[in-house]
Amino acid sequence: GMTHGGISANGLVFGGNISVTAPQASFSMSNTTLGSALSSTALQQGGSVNIFTQGNVTVAPINTSSAGNGGSVNVTINYGNLYLTGGGTLINASGEEGTGGKVNITFNRTRPDAGAITGNAGIVSLNGDGRILTGSRFGNAGSINISSREGGLGSFGVASPGRVTFQANSLFGNGGNFFASSAGNINADWTVESNGQNGGAVFV
Repeated sequence: GMTHGGISANGLVFGGNISVTAPQASFSMSNTTLGSALSSTALQQGGSVNIFTQGNVTVAPINTSSAGNGGSVNVTINYGNLYLTGGGTLINASGEEGTGGKVNITFNRTRPDAGAITGNAGIVSLNGDGRILTGSRFGNAGSINISSREGGLGSFGVASPGRVTFQANSLFGNGGNFFASSAGNINADWTVESNGQNGGAVFV
């Protein structure tokens, strides 16, 4: 994968869509000098970021936020993990006047990174605590959906490198729904916030 640099599709009104497809490989884009490895921000509508890989995804911040509606972030990994680097804001799909973007992360199979059943698997914040944002100020927050069809989510026999806080809050709208499902065990260092005029549902 690309180790340095970034992809930017920012727009004044609409952000462009970014698609990364590596059906037989992993994808890595960290140590970016652009602030966000994948960025598709705009004033009215953030663009979407779509990643599909066979193996691990290692990426610095993804930003689809907007002063209007946030764009969606969709990650599908066939066999591997999502490593989010940099700490702080890991994924920002938030809106302001409109709705927050949706974040969907799907693993066909996770892969513990220290052995057959030992290590971190699923979503891993490599550089300390981090946040995934789908909130809004005036609109409804976006939903978050995490799914592992085979394999666990979290840290198994090792310490978590960083807590992941999912923030799907809205000040004047509704909180976003949070869904997490796994065919294996879940032992994740996660915090979920889904606050709003009406709180969102949280299903694990």
